[in-house]
Amino acid sequence: MQFRWLGPRQVGPAGQIHGARERRLLALLLLESPSSVSRAAAGDWLINGSPGASASALNVAVSRLRRQLAELAPDATIESRNGQLRLCTAPGSMDSARFGELLARARALPLGGTARAQAFDEALGLWRDVPLLGENLPPHPGIDALLEVHCAAVEDRFEAQLAADDDGLDVSGLLTSCRAQPYRERLWALGMRALYRNGRQADALALYQEARNNLVTTLGIEPGAELADTEARILRHDPALRRTSPTGETGATTPLTELIGRDNELTVIETTMRDRRLVNLVGPGGVGKTRLARAVFERLASRSERALFMRLDTVARAGNVTRPLLTQLEVPGRPGVAPEDVLLDHLAGGSMLIVLDNCEHVLDSAANTAQVILAASPHTRVLATSREP
Repeated sequence: MQFRWLGPRQVGPAGQIHGARERRLLALLLLESPSSVSRAAAGDWLINGSPGASASALNVAVSRLRRQLAELAPDATIESRNGQLRLCTAPGSMDSARFGELLARARALPLGGTARAQAFDEALGLWRDVPLLGENLPPHPGIDALLEVHCAAVEDRFEAQLAADDDGLDVSGLLTSCRAQPYRERLWALGMRALYRNGRQADALALYQEARNNLVTTLGIEPGAELADTEARILRHDPALRRTSPTGETGATTPLTELIGRDNELTVIETTMRDRRLVNLVGPGGVGKTRLARAVFERLASRSERALFMRLDTVARAGNVTRPLLTQLEVPGRPGVAPEDVLLDHLAGGSMLIVLDNCEHVLDSAANTAQVILAASPHTRVLATSREP
């Protein structure tokens, strides 16, 4: 790629253009590419309206720039025809063109699954910073247009990650993007959806109020339809906003093979769970704790009012078990009320079987949550697996 200008400009492998007027002329040709620009407009841009400018200054700059491009980017030429100048480059030699091609390819992919999100990641990987960063240039609509394209691509990537239930979604990064773009309502709506999906209903509603405050106090307008609709969907607990492939499983998946030769262990666990409300399966990785827990879950789930199998290895980054657990139970949070208290109220008086698998990833939080569950519901049983006691 001979011309990289989605950020500080670079020509060739590591080359820089010498001469202030030559750098400014190349910037204009890049911004206008693949179109041409009139020599008159190029002259005005070159000397920025300085009095006494002459066409000879432009001719000298064109000549010097051509010589430098011949060394740094041999496939590129400056075409001069009918009073117009145009930068001619080989296909694939300009990062801005490649950026547009990758975005078009990403948007052609269906929403859902990881392919679309990964395609946007590839496109955005070309974006290093503000186009032509560090150049002392007058305003140009091409830079504004590229910045708008970039912002829309960032929004599209976050939307694709949400649609894919992508655990790689950087919620903190999404919120940072929101605050860097206080008037992009679609971005703030995506931030609200990401928070709600992660069991943070109160934070999602607070983010709406922050967005609304930006619009009302600065621009004197109320939020548009998308932002207001997102708030309404959160308030009515729209199921479509939740994960389609949840972090914790509401039921155990069907094993690919039968569990053979462990009937005695299953019987011991079942018998123990009749007498004890909390049973721990402890052992090193790979001995089959999860498989045993799934088998017990399948046997006992039908005998309970409700049953939940929750993997904790996938929520380890959150560091808190209670919030994801409430999300899987489809229990909304309440502003100003601790998640543990919400869980206490929800489980009070009921009967449930809960399996907490891989507790070693969040050992303290899992232990605290188990205590809350057992204190809230005398008829609920908990089966936990862990590499650590």
